[in-house]
Amino acid sequence: MFLALLVLSHLAPSLALSNLTLKNADNPRIEKIEPENNIVTITATITAYSSTPEQTDETPFITASGETVADGIVACNFLKFNTTIKLPELFGDKIFIVKDRMAKKNSHKIDIWFPTTKAALNFGIKKTQVEILPNQLISEQPGAKI
Repeated sequence: MFLALLVLSHLAPSLALSNLTLKNADNPRIEKIEPENNIVTITATITAYSSTPEQTDETPFITASGETVADGIVACNFLKFNTTIKLPELFGDKIFIVKDRMAKKNSHKIDIWFPTTKAALNFGIKKTQVEILPNQLISEQPGAKI
């Protein structure tokens, strides 16, 4: 895998791949790279959380980046803050933005914020393709369509 990443970094240094922090074998697998539009596609486990101290910390409405939670925010340890992603099989063209982190034991997952615990539980756990978008697609509004 390291050799593949090394080759990719020389062939397409501007790809969204630079937003990935591949630290260990538990991280999601790169499925596809589209150099023409700088999108990297991976497969990852997607979970859900809400703003309760049991699921977060003593400041459940503040993300690890210091912002207030909102629709379209995700927690993810293997992507840099402000990385934008799509989950097309689950949410179509909706854009999510990484603003929060997870416990280290969940470093291989992406966690979507939901306004209620019930909504988070109803979402459950899913494995799906994730499109990591180029940095220039960052929106002012989490969850906004660009």
